[in-house]
This record gives sequence, structure tokens and C-alpha cells, in this order.
Amino acid sequence: AALASAAAIRPAPELRDEAIACMVLVDLKPIRRWTVERTVVGLTDAAMARYACDDGHGNISIRRVADDGEEVLLHSPDGRPATVYCRFSANGRFLLSWHDPWQGRPAECRIWDIGRGCVTLQAPSIEAQVCDIAPDSSTVAVVGPDGTIGVFDPATGQQLESIPWELPIDQIPTRLRFHPQGKRLVAFRWQQPRIHFVDLQSRKITHTCSLPTAIRDCAWHPRE
Repeated sequence: AALASAAAIRPAPELRDEAIACMVLVDLKPIRRWTVERTVVGLTDAAMARYACDDGHGNISIRRVADDGEEVLLHSPDGRPATVYCRFSANGRFLLSWHDPWQGRPAECRIWDIGRGCVTLQAPSIEAQVCDIAPDSSTVAVVGPDGTIGVFDPATGQQLESIPWELPIDQIPTRLRFHPQGKRLVAFRWQQPRIHFVDLQSRKITHTCSLPTAIRDCAWHPRE
């Protein structure tokens, strides 16, 4: 009788939708807060154990999430002021930092070897955020001021490839994203409606996709 009564219940669509919404809510709550006088300029590393702060003079402090203690202070090699953004490599060895133009010099991408506490690469770039590090942490790609895509070894700073940009100047990319396998790049210009696919082995743009609206960012599917 109880089962028959339950089966006869027909809840309103609004109640059903509310129940479904509650089932998918993730229970998130802050576990730690602290106030810092520095500017947080990057996400945590892959292990969520460290994060990066900038002191306003281009020096970057690598700090522990657990207690906010400083692990490493990376000293700016030239005093270029505030860092725009930072990102750790997947293996946690390197830090990729982006810097705005300064004193007549172009924007710059830097690679830091965190363990050694030094910069291994300072590469001029067309914009501060037009660089990316491969998922296996073996290579870094940077778009230079003329649109050329340079591929570098983050451990040594050695340039491995140079891929000239063959499309019009107004399509020079301002964002790059490595393919999960590190063999291709997607390149696009912020707020424009097209993306370009670059094959690193052939050093060619293999195809271009036009989109109905301008894009701000994109990402590869992990199994693409």
C-alpha cells in the first residue's frame, strides 16, 4: 500500500527541478583565509601546495598554501615592475610569468627554474599573455613582437623551433594553448572570431576555424 501511494505522487515540475538542482550542488567551504600585502598573480601548482605572489617590483614569492610560508623568492633580473600573471608547469619545476611593456621594451615572457631560483628564458612577446607551457613541461611557446612563434626548452632557454606567422598582421595571435600531447597549438587573437591550429612538426598552420562570435579563451578537450 505504501509503495502504491508513493507511486501515485506526482510532484509539480518546480519541485522536481529544485530537487535535481540540490543533488548536483557541491559542498564547498573555505578551509583557510589570510590577508596578504602582496598581489597574488597565479593559480596554485598541480598539487595545490604552492602559489605565487608579486611584490610590485617584479620579484616573485613562491609560498606554501598550508601556512603561507615562503619557499623561494625569485628576484627580478632587471627591476621590471609588477608581474601580470604566473602559472606553474605541470611538473612543478618551472614558473611561467608574463610581464607588460616597460621603459620602451616590449612585453616579455619569462621562465623560472624554481629549484635553482633563476630565470632561464626572457623572450619578448607581442602581449603579456601570449605564451604557454606544454602539458609535459618540456617546451614553451611564445609569440614574438612580429608574430613569429618561438618554441623553447624551459630548462636551458634554448630555442628549438621558429614558426613564422604567414597570415595578415591583424590576425597575429595574442593567446596560445598547447594540445594535451604537446604536438599542436591553438592560436587566437583575443576578442576575434577565429582560431588557428598550428602543427609543430610541420611548422605550419594546418587550418583556421571561423566562429560566430568573438572569443576570450579556449581549451583542448583532454582526449582530442
